[in-house]
Amino acid sequence: LPLLKPYVGAALAEAAGRYTGTGMPGETMWQMTKGEGGGKPGSMGDDNGDGQPDGYGWLAITRPWGDSYGVTKLGGYEQMLNPVKNAYVAARMYGARGLDPWYGDSHVTDRNKHYTGNYDIRSALGGKSFGEALGAPKEGENSKAESEPMPKGVKIPWVTSTAGGIGPG
Repeated sequence: LPLLKPYVGAALAEAAGRYTGTGMPGETMWQMTKGEGGGKPGSMGDDNGDGQPDGYGWLAITRPWGDSYGVTKLGGYEQMLNPVKNAYVAARMYGARGLDPWYGDSHVTDRNKHYTGNYDIRSALGGKSFGEALGAPKEGENSKAESEPMPKGVKIPWVTSTAGGIGPG
């Protein structure tokens, strides 16, 4: 499976935290993904051993708990394989419950470490802001974006690459 580059994952998580107003810390969530989806947008984990996927995407959005944080409005759990949608739902979960929804915290060294690098996530999103890549009107217009269905066909150019990790450079 393709792997996000660490700085791209941290910047993406940080952007989701800013967009949702939850303050989700990017570096912490990148560390968390090492024990969850492994930084792989296409990851699907079987948490209960029934042979069916339960956790989806790089931040392991798990059924049925993700339902109340926007999974249904975004098109269902399979849409959690889209790293932007995954980060959005994770940020909403983080805003409501902190890090409690995730159990893979053995790699977390700081529970509130924000991404402070200079990487502009728009470079990985085809020049779009997080909200635009999500399909929302404009960054900061959360109430409207959360009350409307997610448009289909949002393409994220760095999801298909496998060489050396996903992300520019």
